[in-house]
Amino acid sequence: MVFDFRHKNIEGKWKSSGHRKGADRDAAFASLQEKYGPMPSGAYMSRPRDGRTKNWDLFTHQPESAEQAPSRQ
Repeated sequence: MVFDFRHKNIEGKWKSSGHRKGADRDAAFASLQEKYGPMPSGAYMSRPRDGRTKNWDLFTHQPESAEQAPSRQ
């Protein structure tokens, strides 16, 4: 299934991040990152491109490298 993705920028506006095919949303988002590189952390919304789904699903993306960054002392 193909999913559309939008990212909420620092101005609070939703901007298109692209669309990718995947078995589910997570697989499609991973495919999007493979094509365009790491996506910025923050709020995202997605929905399948099936012509019937009108509501967007909200989710938050936190890159793994940001979560596992070593702390400096």
